[in-house]
Amino acid sequence: MAHGVPLLAALALFACATYVLTALLSFSAQDPGWTHVNEFTQVENWLGMTGAWLADVLLSVLGYGAYMGVFLLIWWGIWLALMPMRHTDFDPLMLALQVFGAVAILLAACALSALYLYHTPNNFPFNSGGLLGESLLQFLWPLLGTWGVTLLFFIALLAGWVLLTGVSWFRVMDEIGFALVSIWNLIQGQWYELEQERQELQHELAHQYPSHEAYTPYDPPDSYSSKGS
Repeated sequence: MAHGVPLLAALALFACATYVLTALLSFSAQDPGWTHVNEFTQVENWLGMTGAWLADVLLSVLGYGAYMGVFLLIWWGIWLALMPMRHTDFDPLMLALQVFGAVAILLAACALSALYLYHTPNNFPFNSGGLLGESLLQFLWPLLGTWGVTLLFFIALLAGWVLLTGVSWFRVMDEIGFALVSIWNLIQGQWYELEQERQELQHELAHQYPSHEAYTPYDPPDSYSSKGS
């Protein structure tokens, strides 16, 4: 029974992520929602009035960061689903660190979206980063400028990923480097084997078909040449 609780929680998170993603993908600015009231009764959102309101609230507050929220729900679902396989008990400290990392990732996604995706075409109620991203930029951009804000939230994104997953970026780079070296060694090994096979084939052909003397074209005597001249 204890192992079934994380699986049930994971299924609930997957269901929530699917519901939220469906509401976001079918968002329409014509639907009634949190930011405006529409006189038309027809709702275009696939989840009806509830989906229209949910998408309007999330896109208004988070902008593109709402899709990052869906990713975080899926990640927590996978983490809970794999908990019985890891044979680990529930750790409140680990959950607190993951929540802190998720908040950092969400803030970074909203701020960077508001900064760099401002001119992308969308029908969001506010800008690409939502009210949260816009508020962060209004406070930090006069102090740090574009590059300072970018560096700050890029570091927040990396740190949030480490807290959320427990995987260090140094380990990720080490694994990538190890994979690249392994691929290079594999290519070198295959090339060496092909070169050895080519040399062996040439050696066998040289024994089966020994080389003959080179053909020397006929050179007429000097007397013929003198007569012709």
